[in-house]
Order: sequence, then structure tokens, then C-alpha cells
Amino acid sequence: MIQLIVYDQFSGDPYNLDLPQDEFIKIEKAMFDPSNLSVRKSDFSQSFRLPFSNNNKSFFANIINIESFNPVGYNPFVRLICDLISDGNLIVRGYLRVNSTYSLAQEFEVEIYTEIGDIVANIGDKKLADLDLTAYDHSLTYANITGSWAGSLFSGDVVYPLIDWGVGYSSTSSNIIDSGVGVKVSDLKPAIKKRVIIEKLLSDAGYSVDDTTTFWSGDFFNSQFWILGTEAQNINPIQVFNMLATKGSTQALTTSYQKITFAATVNEGDTFVDVVDRFVAPKYGSYTFSINLIATAAGAPYADNFFYAFYKNGVIVSPIVGDGGSTPIDNTLTYTVTLSKDDYIEVFAKEDGAEVSILTDSTFQLISYPLNAAGGNVSIQGMMQDVTQVDLFKTFINDYNLVIEVDANDSTLLVIEDYNNWLSNGSVIDWTNKLDLTKDVVSVPTYQLRKKDIIYTHLPDVDLGNQSYITDNGRTFGEYRVLDDSPLSNDGKQSNFTICSPYFISRVNGTNIVIYKNYQLNTSGTITNAKTKPKVAIFEMMRDCETWYLERTDSTGVVEAQTSYPYFSEYFDLDADALTQSTSLVNNWQVDSQPNTSYIIGTAPNATNSLFEQNYRYMLDQIYSDESKVITAYFYLKNLDFINVGFNDIIVFKNIRCRLLSIESYALGLTKSVKCTLLKLITED
Repeated sequence: MIQLIVYDQFSGDPYNLDLPQDEFIKIEKAMFDPSNLSVRKSDFSQSFRLPFSNNNKSFFANIINIESFNPVGYNPFVRLICDLISDGNLIVRGYLRVNSTYSLAQEFEVEIYTEIGDIVANIGDKKLADLDLTAYDHSLTYANITGSWAGSLFSGDVVYPLIDWGVGYSSTSSNIIDSGVGVKVSDLKPAIKKRVIIEKLLSDAGYSVDDTTTFWSGDFFNSQFWILGTEAQNINPIQVFNMLATKGSTQALTTSYQKITFAATVNEGDTFVDVVDRFVAPKYGSYTFSINLIATAAGAPYADNFFYAFYKNGVIVSPIVGDGGSTPIDNTLTYTVTLSKDDYIEVFAKEDGAEVSILTDSTFQLISYPLNAAGGNVSIQGMMQDVTQVDLFKTFINDYNLVIEVDANDSTLLVIEDYNNWLSNGSVIDWTNKLDLTKDVVSVPTYQLRKKDIIYTHLPDVDLGNQSYITDNGRTFGEYRVLDDSPLSNDGKQSNFTICSPYFISRVNGTNIVIYKNYQLNTSGTITNAKTKPKVAIFEMMRDCETWYLERTDSTGVVEAQTSYPYFSEYFDLDADALTQSTSLVNNWQVDSQPNTSYIIGTAPNATNSLFEQNYRYMLDQIYSDESKVITAYFYLKNLDFINVGFNDIIVFKNIRCRLLSIESYALGLTKSVKCTLLKLITED
């Protein structure tokens, strides 16, 4: 007996739908699309039809009733939970949708699908910046930065790496080991655990994750951080300070310096105090101002006849000579200065005996201000790169060859495991006695699955380290690539999907500190800002180093000595000195050497510890071996066979060991053999 039970979208009450009189439904079961091995599928049904019985029409009234819509009836745009049951066995728990209705045939065409096939659709086209991560906003302070290194900032979910964002750290210029220079708090940006982002985007799509799997609960995954701000985003873009003050009235100068007053102000952020005509700094950092004084003179001389200047905290700064003519003359001055919170800037001027006046269109303007300001608000959400959540999720799945399954008791709980650990959870099942001996067992070489070019890589990038490596080696750092020389292999690539580039680290010149440098050099060798691709790095520990200095918050010239730094790299399982060892995992497609190797590498990691070797080697060996075969055979399966067999199980028949790729058109309610496609195993598990 077959039952199709749906659960009311509002009350959750079960409702039995009527099935066709012949009472059989065909179900598919497929592991992956052979043309794209990284795309996982799950149980799903072929479409089938339900009769226009009074029972079914009552439930689906909103589908067949064109004139009206019942707001508490079936809504085709809301997922409808269903159970497909055969002889008391739950075959599929998923969702039912109505594809169409047929008035003459008096039938509904419906389809059952499961969560796995709907994840991408539920995530949609939203960007990373659409994730609400305001719970991780915090102040850019010395205490928060150093606290993050100890795991106290959001329980270790947010950490500040030491990255050169274009300052040009060395032991000479921008000398971080000089107590008079050091690293400014405003020159650092945070990183957030990749797990936090994945959990959030899945939660927004209606899913939760089983946190007990080997991969999800493992230290390797939980040491990975998403580097924020690689597209040149600033720490706190939600804080805007803008000021344009205009003169408003003519002001005659005297032979003594006097403050220039301004009448009208376009102002955001409460930064210009109109009463005393001054700009007041809301926080510490570098500011740039411009004044444009339009001047006339009543008599000669008509050149060099007045002086004007910025005043910082009441003290004159580099006055220059201006011109007031018989007709108005523009006089422009730009000034860049480091200000502490509550420092103020004013404009002063005096004439030199020519009866000079400053006219009404003169302006005092703030041109630039410190977005990455010490003490300011850090918006994690505002620093996210301009990429879609789906692309990040696809990259995540591809990097670790992850398998996603739905928990048997909760259709919104995802069980995420890497391919090899997922395989280890399988069983050995003997189907010898289930083989239909009246039908051929067909064996075909795997050339239809093979591609000529096998390439697993991160994206190339423009930052200093990645560009230098590409120039020197002609390929992206950590790229794995081989050519399949079989004449029967298909043209095209067997490759991964990614939005990330390598996290390439190198030594700060003249020190033993190793960091990532997110800048590039122009043709003259000058450092310029780089808008780079997203990156993931591993943070396990603080690494001892020579003394370097970090600026205290809101204090100019006050620094604190540091004898270790947060070591972000592509390596996991480091020794006590933060150097690699033979067991270290490499978060890249192959183990590559780097410049300054002695500062990064202790004992070189085993070549088998790369992403490709760990996550793809075994799977592809089963396909690209000369012994590899795809086998098609027919088996007499019962409901429990269909339910219990997993794609990670080993199927044995006729002394052949295989893994299931698909079960086609398994007919509930009929006793007949069913076509199964399997991949012959050529190595032991």
C-alpha cells in the first residue's frame, strides 16, 4: 500500500492525498551528474499524476479555482512538506509541488523533491553583504584587537590578522619593529570564521547544520577564516563624515589674523561646529581639508596682498600668500593632517594693506577622512566582498569535496561531511541474490566521464605575492594540473569552482615576521592599493617573533611592545614554533614552495596533505584508471533496499565491488527488477 501524506502549510496537520487507481509511483535515486562530479543530488521522484478526486480538489482548491484564492489554503509558493510511504516504510520525506493541472484528463501533475536539490534555489541571488552580521560589530580598539588573538572577541569567531594593506612594512620604512613607528590600529582589518558565514547563509535559507560530523566539528575547518576587506573596503563604512561650509557673506580682512566665518554648512556626522566656525575631529586619524577663498582688493597691490592659513587647535600651520584683485581671484589650499579625537581645524586670514575682502562663495571643505579610525565602529557586514552567497557556498563545497545529506528526522537539518569521511561511514551490501539474470550486465569504460584536462586551482590575483609567483612560475600558486592522455577522454576540464585566490605569505623585510601583503607595485616600484579576490587563511596560534609595536587606541605616538603575532597561513597542524611538519595539512591544491621558505616551512608537509590529494585523489582514481568501468545491471529491490542503500555503500555482486551511481525508475507498488548504474571500484577502501 502506498500513501502520500502532505502536511498543512498553516496547521501542520497531516492530509492523505488520493493516488491513481494503478497505485504505483516511480522514484529516482542519483548520486551525481556524471558531467559535473561536484554537483550532488539526492532522492527525487519523476513527476506523476494525481486524480481530480473530491479529496484532492479540496486540498488544492487554490490551484484549480481561478476566480478566488483562499489565504489559508494551499499556497504553491510555500513549500509543502510530504511523506511518501510504501507498506509502512518511509520512502521519501521531502516537498511536493504542483507543476500543472489537466482539465480534460482531470489530473494534477505533481513532483516530490528533497532539500538537497533546493539549497541553491533557497539561497537565491543574495550577496554576502546581505547577511545580517551586525551581531559581530565592535569597536576598533587595541583591547579588541589583542583580545581577538586570545580568542576573547566573539569567542574566537573574529580575529585580526597582521596584514600589510599597502603601508609597506619593513625594518626601515614603516618600521614595525621601531617603537617610534609601529603598526597603527587603523591599518588593521578583521577576519571572521568561515563557519559563521556558512551557518548564517544556510540559516537565512531555512537550514541548520549537524555540528557533530567529522568535518564540521573538526579543528581544520574551525581554524579557517574569511579575510575581510580584500576589495579595499574600509573598516567602518557605515560612519560618514562630510562637511562643506560656504561663506555666505563678504568679510573684510584686517592686518591681524582673524577667523574666517561660514554661514551655511552641508554637514553629516556632526563634525562642523557652526557657532565657532571650526571642524572638530570625531575620531583619531588622517584628514584632508581644502579651502577656496575668493578675494578682491580695493587698491594696489593686486598680488600677494593677503595671507591665509589653517589653524590646528589654535596654532597657525604654514601660512601662504594669496591674491586679491580688482576682480575676484580664487585662492585654494589643501591640508592633510593627523588629528586626535576632538582636535579642531579653523581657517584664518589677514590682509597686507590692500583692503582685501573674502567673498560669499568661498568654501571650507573636508575632502577625506579616516574610515579605518581607531575607536570607530567595525562593520563586518560592510566589509564583505561583492560576491554572491551561492558562489561562496559552491566554493566551500568544491574545496573539500563535501557531501550534503538531509537528516532522516529533520528535513531542514543538513549533514555535511567531506567525501572520504563520508565514504568511511558506508557499509558493504551483498546484492548477488538480487541480480536479475534475465537481463544483461553491461560494462563500459569510463571514458565518458573522463576529461582531458584535470585542473584544481585558486584564482590568479594582483597582490604582490601572487603576481610575483605567477610571473616566476607561469601558474597560480598551489595549482594542481595534469593532462589525461587517453585518446578517448572528452575535451574540456575536470576542475573546481572557486571565487578565492591563494593566501600567499612572505616575510616583512628585515624581520622574522611572515604576513600576507595585500598591495601591488606600479611600474615605478611604488606601492599602490590592490583590489583583490576573496581569501581564506588558517589561524591556529600566535607565533613568537622579534619585538614589534602596535599603536594604542586614540593615542598618537603611544605604542605597546608585542613579542608574538597572529600567524595566518595556508597551513594547519603546525609545530610549537608555528612551522610546518610532515603531518601539516595545506589549504591549497598542492604543496608548493614559497620564498623565505625557512621562515615558513619547518619539515615540508607530505605531498599527500593537499586539498586535491586529501579530497579528490581517491574519487578520481576510480574514474581515470584504465581498469575503471561503469556497470549497468538490473536488481530486484524491495522498499527497504531502496531506502537503506547509500551512495557511500559498497555493493557486491559476482565478486565485483561497486558504488551506486543511480537507481532509475524504481516503481513503488510493482514487483519488477530496476536498472542500477554503478562504478566499479579499482582500489580497496
